[in-house]
Amino acid sequence: MKILTKYTLKLSLKPFFMGLAGFIVFVSVEWLYQISDYIIRNRVGFSKLLVFIAYNIPYFAVLGIPVGVLFAIFWVISDLYSNREITALLVHGVSSKKLVTPFFILAVVLSTLSLFLADYVVPKANYKSSQILNQYILQSPESVVKTNMLVELEKDLYFYVKEYDQSKGELYDVVLFRNEDSNEQIVTSSKVEKRKDGWYLTDGSMYIMDLETGFMSIEMQFKEMKLDVAGEIEDMLRSSRTIQDKTSRELRAQLQTYEKLGVNTASLVVELNQRYANALGSLVIVLIGIPVSLLFGFTSRSWSVVITFLIVVLYQGSGAWLSGMGKEGLMNPVLATWLPNIVFALTGLILYLMLDTPLSYRIRELLSRLFVIAIFCFLLIGTTAQASDVNVSSSNAMFYDDQVVAKDDVKIIWDKYQIECDTATATLLDGKIKVVEAEGNVIFKFDDQKYVSKYLSYEFETERSLILNATTTYNYTYQNKNVPIYVYGSTIEYDASSTNAELTNSHITTCNLDEPHYTVLASKIYVIENKYIIAESAFLTVLNVPLFPYPLFITGLEGTAPYTFSIVFSNTLSVSQTFSFAIESWALTLGLSSTDGISVDAKDTNKNRITYSEKNGTLEFSILPFTYRYNYSRNTLYFKYDGLIYLESNYINDNNFSQKVGLNYQSKDGKMYLRPYLSYDGAQTDSILYLNGGFRNISFVPVPDNTFSINSLDIIMRTQTDGYLTRLDKTWTPYYQANYSLSLTNVPWNYRLNIQGTRYENSQNQVITYNYQLPRKFSSGPFGLNFQYLFDVRDILNITGTSRKEAINMTDTYKLEGKYTIGPFSISANWDQVYPFVDESISTKSNLITLNAQISTSALSLSTKRGWDLLKNQQVPDTYTLKFANNIGIMGLSGSLSTTYDNVQNKLGNENISFGLNVLPVQLAYTLSFTVRPGSEIDLYVHSLKYSNFTASIYQSQDYIRNLIASGYFYMFDYKNTVSANFTKSAKDAIPNWRFAYTMEKKNEKYSLSYNTNGDNRYTLSADMKNIDPNTNISLTYDPQQVVLTNLKMAFDKSLHCWVFSLGAEFSYRSGADILGMLDKIYFKFRLTDMPDKFFYFEPTSGTLQISGM
Repeated sequence: MKILTKYTLKLSLKPFFMGLAGFIVFVSVEWLYQISDYIIRNRVGFSKLLVFIAYNIPYFAVLGIPVGVLFAIFWVISDLYSNREITALLVHGVSSKKLVTPFFILAVVLSTLSLFLADYVVPKANYKSSQILNQYILQSPESVVKTNMLVELEKDLYFYVKEYDQSKGELYDVVLFRNEDSNEQIVTSSKVEKRKDGWYLTDGSMYIMDLETGFMSIEMQFKEMKLDVAGEIEDMLRSSRTIQDKTSRELRAQLQTYEKLGVNTASLVVELNQRYANALGSLVIVLIGIPVSLLFGFTSRSWSVVITFLIVVLYQGSGAWLSGMGKEGLMNPVLATWLPNIVFALTGLILYLMLDTPLSYRIRELLSRLFVIAIFCFLLIGTTAQASDVNVSSSNAMFYDDQVVAKDDVKIIWDKYQIECDTATATLLDGKIKVVEAEGNVIFKFDDQKYVSKYLSYEFETERSLILNATTTYNYTYQNKNVPIYVYGSTIEYDASSTNAELTNSHITTCNLDEPHYTVLASKIYVIENKYIIAESAFLTVLNVPLFPYPLFITGLEGTAPYTFSIVFSNTLSVSQTFSFAIESWALTLGLSSTDGISVDAKDTNKNRITYSEKNGTLEFSILPFTYRYNYSRNTLYFKYDGLIYLESNYINDNNFSQKVGLNYQSKDGKMYLRPYLSYDGAQTDSILYLNGGFRNISFVPVPDNTFSINSLDIIMRTQTDGYLTRLDKTWTPYYQANYSLSLTNVPWNYRLNIQGTRYENSQNQVITYNYQLPRKFSSGPFGLNFQYLFDVRDILNITGTSRKEAINMTDTYKLEGKYTIGPFSISANWDQVYPFVDESISTKSNLITLNAQISTSALSLSTKRGWDLLKNQQVPDTYTLKFANNIGIMGLSGSLSTTYDNVQNKLGNENISFGLNVLPVQLAYTLSFTVRPGSEIDLYVHSLKYSNFTASIYQSQDYIRNLIASGYFYMFDYKNTVSANFTKSAKDAIPNWRFAYTMEKKNEKYSLSYNTNGDNRYTLSADMKNIDPNTNISLTYDPQQVVLTNLKMAFDKSLHCWVFSLGAEFSYRSGADILGMLDKIYFKFRLTDMPDKFFYFEPTSGTLQISGM
């Protein structure tokens, strides 16, 4: 037995180290591959990578030891089977179970080594590895302070931080736990801040518990306390070790501490138990590996590698998944860690007990057969997976050696493609469909595309198809609507891999007739990625008549058309072309015009832009932060670089130019800026040095409830010298200016202080305003009292040289109102006083007392007001108001009267009177309004009349009507009839001015008759009829003074399916001229129905022929 053990151990060492080394190399390469981007980007040296890998080898070794053991088992057993040594053992009465002993001894030794590595070597190596990873590979050493987790700062000292403000160096919502021999200390603090002499906790509590008695010995609150720790807390929080970097003893101590604190310990429990479980992994592998290898009896070393890989994936993969579930609390952490070992060990033990029994041989035979079937299925799936599954259905089918012919209602489906046809022939090779040929009423569909043809051939290997005599439709997005484009080709080659199509002897059109009214004929048409259609050697035909050649015709299926063409034949020939295309994030438009020359406009998604115009002679591009503008027709140049370094130059001519160079800094929040720069002004031949800077929108609370705001603070310092800056000892002229706007507000006390002004070197302008309000309200039953006090101060300061002028204005305002209400009766008294002092104008002073009385019911309202001016010691005019409204049967009556009475002069004021009558059932309302002035006749009556949708207003003087305004609408015979009229007369004997308009309209129809709407005293009659074919629009103008038709306009639109033919003419009356002499304009226009910007236009009167948008 000893000889067998030694022999087996000797055979196991080589494959064990092979498996272990292979695993370490594999995971090392995989780890380096995952961080390869950072290695290349940060130029990590080879020596650093070697050190990094070296620190990871202990951890990889712990994971790889079970792999090496399993690989050794399968390797050795397969060799023993190959050499018939297993058979020899059985012949000599040695059970195959004895082979477990040497591997068990090997596993015990390796498990001890694995536990030692995992508990003492791996934590330190992991910590060093993470430091190298962060510092040299990721190049983000100590980048983050760990928050929302418990961190061990020192031995028995734990720290919890909820939030960390790196800019201020402050920690928020902190818990400090210290575990000592006789007591435990817990300190909580809302904030921890760093000062020169250390770290301080503010607004917190301290609790100390005696471990012997279990009672709280100290409980105290503190405002501020210094934290006694060695080192910087920030560094400790950044570089603190994770649970993977600690030994088992440290983990157990941390676990006890976390349990006392009530912190979730699932991750700690999983990590601690996982170390022991991984260490025992070699023993588990022996229990599962020996029975499996003996049951299958593999003689090939290749299968040893495959089975090793499968078992390792199942064992370690299940362990990783279950450990993750344990950490997240989805199952018991201890069970999650040990469950893979338990399951695999029990399975192996059962199989081990079954060895050398009749049942084991039956199981071995069954597993062998299942294994062969599984391999066969795998190979079968692997070969058929090269081509997609093809589903064929038909009414009839005939099978030959290498072909299948399907007939009648044939449907072939694979991936996203579908073919429908009368007859289909599938060519087979090695049991797979290589080519499908379809004939008779062929329909080829995929995505939103459909080809209708007579013949189709599709090769599955190249994913290319040949389609004969086919038509297809593409959807063109034109002005937010879909326009179908019909494409025909005698031969179409479609490439499914690139979604490109090539059509030969083809044409395109938007006309869906079998014989389209127009086509663009082409020798070849290319459809690129279902986005562009390009036709070469093309010709536009209308009604089969060639009209216009296209060397290259391009159109897009989405967005802006990539190419448009327009030509105008008139007194001069004008040709224009536009090319639109995209290059990555840039959208480019190139224009070529015989009159305007070349133009370029390019824009990207980041608001960068490049433009060129030959007509204007300008070239401009703005690639932020750089801007360049050159006008070669005027020979002017401007450029600017608006980055941190600021450059600007503007050249108009040799006597008018300027240059600037400086800095342009602004904080991210926009609250601070600094813009110093040196400028040379060629017009003044001066060099100017600017030092500009300031603050914006900064607020803080100096004391509670008070907010101090720096709305703006701009400082401008300038010094100027003559000529270029060639030396510093030149004569400089300084200039200084500071603009400021400050405010202080207090909401509870309702005051606000504003200071704003401008400070110069020898002068200053400043305005200070202060406002204070004190509102008070009181109410009790029917009685209410309101009081408000306002205090305003305004200080205006102006200093110029030795002259100082200052004005301080102060104003007190008092408002007091008392009101008593009982039923419909209410009475109130008001006191309003404005008292200015300290240089305030006396004209703003006032002191008034007013008494108000009012009776208000649903039908009647009466109010009066009387007041006294205490400054002038006199009564102010009384005010009287009377209103009534009541319904009597079907009639509604209303009226109002308002007037004033001057008690000083004993004089009645103007009386404003109105009466109203409303007939409720018929929605008829009439109102009369006028004003009675004492000693004068009534000079104007205003009549207002409203009936249903009609309104009219009449302004009447004593003996004539000044103005009449009327408008409204009604429905008759399904038409909406709209009427508007305006009558104006400036004097009794003046000639009145009338304006009138009447319109009848409904969908697709509109008729109108108007008079003098343009102030020309003429009648206009128009009719727009889109409900007849052709659509007709006629407008004529009649002059009643000359009794002639002065103007006639006619337009007819005839729909020709996909085209619209337009005929228009305009005539103007000329005395003595015949019909042709009165003709101003006649035109003919053909345009596409779906795309009206593509048209032919001919106007013989001016000799203009235009082809546009083609």
